Amino acid sequence: MCIIIDEDVASLVFRDPPHTNFHAALNWLTHSKKNGKLVYGGTLKEKLFNITAARRFILELNRNGRLNIVAESEFRKELESVEGSKSCRSNDTCVIALARLSGARTLCTNDKDLMRDFTNPKLIRPKGKIYKNKSYRNKELNNLLRHTQSCKQ
Repeated sequence: MCIIIDEDVASLVFRDPPHTNFHAALNWLTHSKKNGKLVYGGTLKEKLFNITAARRFILELNRNGRLNIVAESEFRKELESVEGSKSCRSNDTCVIALARLSGARTLCTNDKDLMRDFTNPKLIRPKGKIYKNKSYRNKELNNLLRHTQSCKQ
């Protein structure tokens, strides 16, 4: 499974210990019996790398082969396409571009406009799912944190 973690929750996800709302997502990325990968690239890469706890965690994910890095040249082209569509409500066109390129369909965020964009089938097909807190039942959580066919690893 590929997951994108928006900068608005990065300090909650990557802190030690992680906020209880994001413990399951972090476990998915780090547990040896899971196959989670963090999608990383574009302007989100720069934003996350400026958060100290995120930077350390991302370096560790990279060492463990748990980082799905999107090529900069592909990202720029896709970002132009997303911005040209004029369909985004949020100011996070970089997240939509990353999802379209990587196939990631799970996003950790608290940004309501980004949630609408990420679940809009006009922007992302198949539409994405939002992981925002620990209130999911186990079945729902397993559905969010699983490998999907669209995810390009």
